[in-house]
Amino acid sequence: MSSKSASDGGEDQGEAVFEYDSASPMDSDGRVSEASTASPTAQKSPHSADSRSSQSSHTSETVEPRQKSWGSPTSPGDLSPSSDVHSPIKVSSTSKLRQEAQTSFTIRRRGGSSMNSSATDSSPETPFSSSSLSSGSPSSISPIPGKPLYRKKSVHFNDKPRTSSPRTMGQNVIRLISLYLVSVAFMIPASLMVSLTTILLTPLYNSYPLTLHTPMVYAAATIVLALVYWLLTSFRSARDIISARVCLNVSALAGDAVAVSGRRIGSLCGLLGGPQWGAVVSRTILCTCLASGVGGFCLLCLDHALPVSPGRRSMSPAVNLVNVTSRSLFCMGHIYIMDHFWTRLLRGSTSFIVQHPEKSILLISLYLTCTSVLMQPPRGRSSLSQKVHAFLSRRLRLSRESSRNLESFTSLLPSQLFPVLLLLRIPLLILSTRQQLFLRLAPPYVAASGTLRILSSERGITGQIVVAENLERDYRFLRCDASILGGRWIRSVPNDSDRAAITMGDSIFAAFPMQEIGLLVHRSDPSESLMRTISLTTDLEIVPEIADATEENGEEQQRALIIGLGIGITASTFAQRGLALDVVELDPVVYKAAINHFGLRAPSESDTVNIIDGSVYLSELSRVNNDTSGQLQKWSHVVHDCFTGGGVPGEVFTKEFWEDLISLTEDDGIVVVNVASIIQSPSSKSIIRTLLSVFTQCRAFVEPTREIVEVVNMVILCTMAYSPLLTFRPPTHLDIQRSRIRSHVYSTFHDNEISLHDLLGPEDWSNPLFLLSRNDSTTLRDDWQGTTSFATWRAMQKLLSRDMWMAW
Repeated sequence: MSSKSASDGGEDQGEAVFEYDSASPMDSDGRVSEASTASPTAQKSPHSADSRSSQSSHTSETVEPRQKSWGSPTSPGDLSPSSDVHSPIKVSSTSKLRQEAQTSFTIRRRGGSSMNSSATDSSPETPFSSSSLSSGSPSSISPIPGKPLYRKKSVHFNDKPRTSSPRTMGQNVIRLISLYLVSVAFMIPASLMVSLTTILLTPLYNSYPLTLHTPMVYAAATIVLALVYWLLTSFRSARDIISARVCLNVSALAGDAVAVSGRRIGSLCGLLGGPQWGAVVSRTILCTCLASGVGGFCLLCLDHALPVSPGRRSMSPAVNLVNVTSRSLFCMGHIYIMDHFWTRLLRGSTSFIVQHPEKSILLISLYLTCTSVLMQPPRGRSSLSQKVHAFLSRRLRLSRESSRNLESFTSLLPSQLFPVLLLLRIPLLILSTRQQLFLRLAPPYVAASGTLRILSSERGITGQIVVAENLERDYRFLRCDASILGGRWIRSVPNDSDRAAITMGDSIFAAFPMQEIGLLVHRSDPSESLMRTISLTTDLEIVPEIADATEENGEEQQRALIIGLGIGITASTFAQRGLALDVVELDPVVYKAAINHFGLRAPSESDTVNIIDGSVYLSELSRVNNDTSGQLQKWSHVVHDCFTGGGVPGEVFTKEFWEDLISLTEDDGIVVVNVASIIQSPSSKSIIRTLLSVFTQCRAFVEPTREIVEVVNMVILCTMAYSPLLTFRPPTHLDIQRSRIRSHVYSTFHDNEISLHDLLGPEDWSNPLFLLSRNDSTTLRDDWQGTTSFATWRAMQKLLSRDMWMAW
């Protein structure tokens, strides 16, 4: 060894320098041989007290046997202790060399102090002695000419325990914000998937049941996430047992499953739980599966920011469960808020993600998978088999023998869970891609085991608009979500072309011909009062001349207003009777379906089509009519049919709405209102009460049914005329138009009349909530419409099979 200069004391205090000379040769028996020699002065200085005292006064010192350059093999005579040549050091074994070297080397601290590496020697220094290493069998060294035997090495290490410097407040804040932003970045696509499941289930339940008990849905998802996370982290830290890549792949795997089986899960839950609880259970299942993986990832980020020790170590399991539940509530609360935001943003949208929710969920799951693959895998963790074995052993409190038996089974598990999830995703990914891209044919196509033909399916403003044909019963219908807007019987007529022509027949529902009985109402005539007076006071019989007064007097063509087009049966009848039409329809997809698939003729020059909300249309038109002093032509007939299975917009049943309509209708004009509801329900009573408070006369007729049903179609006819009374003339051949269902309805609707005043009791007249107002926030409250919505859903399920409802 060589001595260090005192200038080395300028280095960091507390750092120790260990210098030694190592011998590289090794004999054939595997024994290490070292040679060292010292001059008489060097041999004396280690053992003298003066030498020790002088060495202790230096700031840095070494113990070094001097070496001599080798030129040729050394003879035995040159190896005497008094010679200048290094003496060979013979060691019987490598382990013994290490043991003795440990007791004879000196470690010195820079700065003047020394530290002995031996635990048995209490002296401040232990000199390097060749005699202490000379025991054992002799061994000679054959050095290689031209190469030194020794090579100096220096090992620097810190004698203090390694500690990380504490983070500053700014660093902690930045770290916390970064972890939060990363969590939010994955909550956004997860919340979008949850929101898309609501759009996916709407054609099965309508919109109203899916808006119920949303906090309950997220509470259930929070409890499941908290319990799973708490069980996994009961004995070990979350960072040791949970992987971020696995969490993201759980959500991605759930996305693939929802894209493949989301409709069937919703349909099965509806079959078992009905419209209300079926919707809640199906939403809970889908929401929990999609959000739990990302929720676990967010909990893992929170654990990195604010670590939580396992419950079995730091605190009781109950306290730890409360802590995990509060964190899960924090994460799921973010997803709930984002889900609400996505719902409001996508309401009424016709974008790609709304038109194809299953494909959008599949794309988001692929994004989560790609992101997880790019993440760095965890290092230094135990394998999956070890984690499972430790978890089951502690949870089941197994004995040593049982733990060994369990280990023989857990050892068969793969080392990591992430490749297993990727392997499970492959068949689901293939199946979902095949289903969404290749098996989902463009209309028209046959579905539901060959019993249903889908002619068109498109997402509209009001819901999923589907035109389909029931091949078993030969009728075509228009569907909006889980309610049928109308239908017509069809008949195939062969022709010269390969495809048979389809002819349209009557309506499959009797409610639409009942809306046309407004054409049979007696309307007032300026000469009617004079004729009745003459006939009552004299014996003269006055027969009015039948002439085309419209052509002779040049009167304007009568106009009719249709609010809510449906399949266009009433509009077609009014057009055939020569009335000019003003059609108001909220959803353009419905209007396009009526034109393309149900025989509604294109509007003429005198007709107008307004794709707008009915309440906005009437409000604006009434304002224009007031500004022009009533110069607009008024309607003689109005048909109001705005009800669907998902409920009705309360704005089109308020007192202000009817007043605007009256200002645009002739004095003896007829207003026909179709209401599909439970007759004694609060929503029906509120509509009836509001109509009776505005119009002078009202009469109501219900659709005849062969069995007792909850929901009935009730047609209410109203007018502002006091005279004549609201009576009907006999139908003519021109009214019937060779229609069997019209002939039946026109001849029997009198028998199905109900008294509106009998439906309302004294308490209903005094209830202010039953008088619907535009400024009242309780207009047609959701709980009122809920009963009717559930009853409508149950009635609609009897019209089509489960497979037909799942086809869109």
